[in-house]
Amino acid sequence: MTNETGGTLRRRGAYLVIGIISLVISLPVLNHGFVNYDDYQLVVTPGREGRLAVTYANLTDNLLPDPESSYIPLRSLLFMLLYNLGGGSPWLFHLASLALYVLVSLLVYAVAHRLLAWDGHGALPPAGELSAGNFWPLFAAALFCTSPLNVESLAWVSAVKDLLLALFWLACLLNVMQAEQAGESKRKLGLALLFFVLALTAKPAAALLPAVVFSWYVLRPRAAGQAVSYRWVLTAALAVIAAYLFYLYPHLQRLEIYRHEGGPGSVAAGALSVFWTYLGNFLLPTGLSVRYLVKVPLNFFNPATLLYAAGLLAILAAVAVAWRRGRRLPAFAGAWAVLAFAPSSGVVPLEILRADRYTLTMLPAFAIAVAYLLREFAGGAGASREKRLRTAVCAVPLIFAVLFVSRLAVWRNSESLWTDVLDKRPDHYIALNGLAKVRLDQGDTTSSIAYFNRALEANPHSVLSLQSLGILYDRAGDHREAEDCLLKAVSEPADRAQSRTMLAEFYLRRARLTEARAALEKLVAEDPDDTHLNYLLSTCYQRLGLLDLAETCLRRARAYDPGNPVYLTGLGRLQVQKGDLEYAVDLLGLSLAADQDYAPTYVGLGEMFLAAGKLTDSRNSFTAALTREPGNVEALRGMAGVYGRAGRLDSAAVLIDRLLALDPQDCRAQANLVALRMAGGETAAAAGLLDQAIGCDSTIIENYLNGCRIYLALDSLARAEQMVRTAYRLAPSNPAVQSAVSDFRRRTGR
Repeated sequence: MTNETGGTLRRRGAYLVIGIISLVISLPVLNHGFVNYDDYQLVVTPGREGRLAVTYANLTDNLLPDPESSYIPLRSLLFMLLYNLGGGSPWLFHLASLALYVLVSLLVYAVAHRLLAWDGHGALPPAGELSAGNFWPLFAAALFCTSPLNVESLAWVSAVKDLLLALFWLACLLNVMQAEQAGESKRKLGLALLFFVLALTAKPAAALLPAVVFSWYVLRPRAAGQAVSYRWVLTAALAVIAAYLFYLYPHLQRLEIYRHEGGPGSVAAGALSVFWTYLGNFLLPTGLSVRYLVKVPLNFFNPATLLYAAGLLAILAAVAVAWRRGRRLPAFAGAWAVLAFAPSSGVVPLEILRADRYTLTMLPAFAIAVAYLLREFAGGAGASREKRLRTAVCAVPLIFAVLFVSRLAVWRNSESLWTDVLDKRPDHYIALNGLAKVRLDQGDTTSSIAYFNRALEANPHSVLSLQSLGILYDRAGDHREAEDCLLKAVSEPADRAQSRTMLAEFYLRRARLTEARAALEKLVAEDPDDTHLNYLLSTCYQRLGLLDLAETCLRRARAYDPGNPVYLTGLGRLQVQKGDLEYAVDLLGLSLAADQDYAPTYVGLGEMFLAAGKLTDSRNSFTAALTREPGNVEALRGMAGVYGRAGRLDSAAVLIDRLLALDPQDCRAQANLVALRMAGGETAAAAGLLDQAIGCDSTIIENYLNGCRIYLALDSLARAEQMVRTAYRLAPSNPAVQSAVSDFRRRTGR
């Protein structure tokens, strides 16, 4: 047994060392939670809404490109798998990231072992052997896996896409390199092509991988007797890219491109700044923080940029000198690093954030290059000095590991992450927005508003800050400030459609239906397939009494999502308003079949039974809605209506008082209070409340119908006629309105 163990260590010992190092320093991540906005948008919220369930519709949504977001189907499928295995627990998601990180580290070692055999060092021991001959590949892999720059990719669940990209990027390169083994070329090249396709499904940045492979093919040392043909695999890779771009053409058409301010000089200055920041943070990874877009315009002819340019020229000169001396590896490491850097360089004008995780495919080249340079330096120092140098450089991965674990603790949750960023960058608007969200989740609205305002001071164009403040001010009752923030958000180009939708929803809540209608009609005209927009517009039409238009919008929404209980319930409740109770029963029954716990469906049933005069069934339906959603305002209103119709006016009054205590501006509750006073014979009191209810929301038909009855009882025929005419103008096809008109004419002869 001992001999077998010793044999395994000799054959696989190097891989075990790298695997153990990467595993041990990464283990604390298993105690972390979800961090940052994306984790909630991609995992928590979709999971709760059923969008991570394994269904045909969800699979289609994840596999087909969406013009509104990047095409990353592999991450979506992985999230579906993990959510169905472990629910919303972050532990399993972090475990998957940890496993991927260990695999990436092992592949870095395997690639380093191949590359460090170049330039006269072709007699390295087998890759798995734990021996002095494999010291420098081990050092390169240890340098990579302990680099604190990798913490973001490991600790942020949403960044698993970068781990997947790095995994397949390295696997593709390794198989291409291994293709020169006797009898292995076709299989290895086929695997390389497969890994390239998988890399594309992990992240679009993989499109540059064939360029890295081509640079390896051009720059690699030529061994005698090599007869492997790479032409077919490079041709196949180009064909895959062409098909990939064709498939994503609708997405690419809507990809957000921006014009660089300052011209090419500004672009080059930004790229140099970011590249040297990444390289500097790899060599000296202290004081790391979440980064964002380089501010433009930048002047190329400033001391810092000129120094960066001089440094890059010095590296290119050193690479040229090494090439003349037969040293090919520096040239390939440089080509690899530059190509991997290109997507986040700013040279391609995509509106993206700079982040540590973008370095994940660059760092192997950096680590291998550092190991190569140290080995070349040690080679001319003599055996004893080389041994001392090897001992000394072992301290570097140890120091990196300590910094790695320290950096990992910063990412344990959103609060610790954004607090750390603000300690280093008090004006970091992304961190201010992030901490504002944390405070909001903790229930501290005042602190949340303060942080969002600080973010807006740091970046007046922050759409997230404007949208969030609009919502919070609206909740606090400061409607003027809310509208001002939302109008400013609409004026910004980013997320303009979402800002317009939020503004339209604000108008709906404030009963400013003319403005809401104008905004929603424009949005639906721009995107007629958006089911949510059609639903909002139908709500607006319903409140305006335009029931046929409302039904058209709901039918359009249902056509795109036939089984959605939201649209089925909306259509059913609309039929109740139109008086078609039989059709309403069918629609609400379909909604119940789709989701038996959807509270609004029971509200719709309660309204239907109330319209049919079945008070017991109506009360039971509203009770079922409140059981599933205790604070459902519409169910409370409906129950008040049941009590009012049953003559239990005191019980109805208790519910209405409860509604008004929750929201004094609840216009529907005010309308119900008018009806309640009228039912109790308090006609004068009802008349006194009527103007207030109409002032709260001038589109509620019931106010005018009640007003007509009130003024008829008070013998004020002119006011009664005004009320019935207004009701007819708002909703001429409403059966209750038509009945009121007939009753008024019969009683007055007008």
